[in-house]
Amino acid sequence: DLTSGFKMNTSYLLGAGYLFDHFSGVKVLADYQPQFSSTAAEVEASVAYQLNLTNALVGYQQHRKFHVDAYAGVSLLSPKHSALKLGDFVGLQANYELSKKHFVHLGPDMMLHPYRFRVLAGLGYRF
Repeated sequence: DLTSGFKMNTSYLLGAGYLFDHFSGVKVLADYQPQFSSTAAEVEASVAYQLNLTNALVGYQQHRKFHVDAYAGVSLLSPKHSALKLGDFVGLQANYELSKKHFVHLGPDMMLHPYRFRVLAGLGYRF
């Protein structure tokens, strides 16, 4: 059974970012995970560098609706019953623009230490 070790958890993630140019940017994330085990992080604050892989590999096109970002960063984790910990993570994010201001995204996110793998999906808004 492929799903025997699979566990679906709810996570509330809020992020804000700044693009330096059409290729790179930085994002700050706050994450609340109420249903994780007693040893997992319940609250997490992260900062990450983000690279637009699509623009880096094939060049910027103003009217492109789809692109893929890669990101890497560090997190400050607050486990339920222990001291604060530092973690590092990497991920990919596929983005599709619904309009100039709205987009949807989906992609894998992996914390390297302590290990965690998850798939994130959400809606975004550009100011």
